[in-house]
Amino acid sequence: MSITVRSIEDYQFGQGIISLPFCSFVYLTAGDLVVESGSRLFQCSAGHILLVPKGVEYSIRHVSGVKGVEAAFMPEDLRDASFPILHGKSAVQHAFWFQDAAFLGALLMRLAEEQQQRLLQSGIDLVLCLMGGSAETGESVADRFLQLVFDHSGPVLGVSEYASRLGVSSGYLNKSVRTKTFKAPVDWIEISRLNKAKDLLRGSRLSMAEISKAVGIDDQSYFARFFRKMTGQTPREFREGGRSRD
Repeated sequence: MSITVRSIEDYQFGQGIISLPFCSFVYLTAGDLVVESGSRLFQCSAGHILLVPKGVEYSIRHVSGVKGVEAAFMPEDLRDASFPILHGKSAVQHAFWFQDAAFLGALLMRLAEEQQQRLLQSGIDLVLCLMGGSAETGESVADRFLQLVFDHSGPVLGVSEYASRLGVSSGYLNKSVRTKTFKAPVDWIEISRLNKAKDLLRGSRLSMAEISKAVGIDDQSYFARFFRKMTGQTPREFREGGRSRD
């Protein structure tokens, strides 16, 4: 295959577990993207690039208002196929800030417009060099928080409960998550609650009271108000709408 680079705007990523027969990356200029790969969650926002090596499984856990550039290529399409991050077993994330982010965004947009293979080769090589050995590998408190909050095997908890599980104060958790993701922990908790509620409304016969409890809201009336505020529909309207589409 040839190297492809294209701009994306409000792009809808595939659902479920995905494994591509080529390497790919996405660079965000706006929006939020949460990807799970190799038992780890990667939260990406403006200035972040996420690379997925060939054959590595991943799934989209959350996507909202994504804009930026995506690329697809085989390692052998490049001038140098030896970059270690192309041959890993999990996705790789890197954050660019200020001048570096502006430079990378302009470079990738030019690549998307030009579509010349030599230029694409040089551009992708430069991107991989910029990611280099400083791409994120260790898990921070924010990473572990996201892992917990998107684990839907149990109820979605509150900020203090997650802070306790992570062995930090609520204030430290709030600062760590805000610094890395530009959202407060409570924002991610609401996103997780909403996603889990939608899954249960679509795919289960649980009652509204049971679903409310499953997403960590004891008051069913409050759950209905929360769901309507987030979606513009009541939980029952959402469930009936899903059935009518099936």
